[in-house]
Amino acid sequence: MLKKISITNFKNFKDKISFDLGNAKNYNFNPKCIKDKIVKNAIIYGANASGKTNLMYAIFDIFYTLTDQQNHTMHVKYVNFKNLDNINSPVEFEFEFFINNQNIKYSYQKNDFSEI
Repeated sequence: MLKKISITNFKNFKDKISFDLGNAKNYNFNPKCIKDKIVKNAIIYGANASGKTNLMYAIFDIFYTLTDQQNHTMHVKYVNFKNLDNINSPVEFEFEFFINNQNIKYSYQKNDFSEI
């Protein structure tokens, strides 16, 4: 289960941002949305062009990076992979998973959609 993702220099995320599902302390109103102290059901909302879709692309990047499911549609959407204010630096991804009662951290950098 995804617990946390941090992204730097990806699309409209120039500075490091983190999406932490492991901070479930304020979900007492709906305990069915929590499993192992991690938010398992959530809604992401925000203004247009605030990064909701780019967050989704970042979350799914690990799937496209570590499997042979190289999706042409995703590749087209990654033409502008890096933040345009910082094109000389790599994009950084940090994932934290909770699997079999263990925290697993995985991080990598990319210079484009297909280069780790």
